[in-house]
Amino acid sequence: LVIRWYLHELVFPQVLRASPAKLSCSGQALGSDMLFGLRFGFSGTPSSLLPVDLGQCQYEKLTEGRFFATLSHPGTVAVRVLHNWTLPKLLRLVASSLSPLFSALIDLGALFTGLSNQQVAEALLTQGLQSFKGVVFLGPADEELVLIRGRYHPIPLKNCGLRPEQRFTFYDQAHTTGVDIKQAPNACAAVTLGKKVTFRDFAQACWRLRELE
Repeated sequence: LVIRWYLHELVFPQVLRASPAKLSCSGQALGSDMLFGLRFGFSGTPSSLLPVDLGQCQYEKLTEGRFFATLSHPGTVAVRVLHNWTLPKLLRLVASSLSPLFSALIDLGALFTGLSNQQVAEALLTQGLQSFKGVVFLGPADEELVLIRGRYHPIPLKNCGLRPEQRFTFYDQAHTTGVDIKQAPNACAAVTLGKKVTFRDFAQACWRLRELE
């Protein structure tokens, strides 16, 4: 009772101040002419599906061509067709590969939907990845976690002392866009594809490796 009185009478009234009204708006309102007559904006993920208030998207010249050139160059991307593959075989292939040495698995084709991200991380460590000490993945609440070799429970990536070159990264299909996890400058990734994958999706997935140029 003493604790409750202390919190409700002294602490909460001071730190939890309530307001009778709250000003809020959406991103569309902020980008319209409601506040400013002239607005400048930039997005690394441009789209023509914009609200009328924001006008037409102005694409940077030659950028799309550079994407095509980079992601179709034999020195950047190699294609491998797997026949009669299974998830265990695919995981073993990625985890045991030495030439190239993969630093990330980007599941753009949504092949691992039957496993949780942690289960994929556990399987990768079991199948190989001898050059890495842990696997980074996204948790159920979109939190960045890392499973360190020899441990059973993941820890937050921000609390991990592993350098980018010491950790492997798994991107599930839902997080192949908009997720930025620091990679080593020479990182190489295995990207899965599906029949519904568009070039934009492919480019977004590959650019999880931010040093790719």
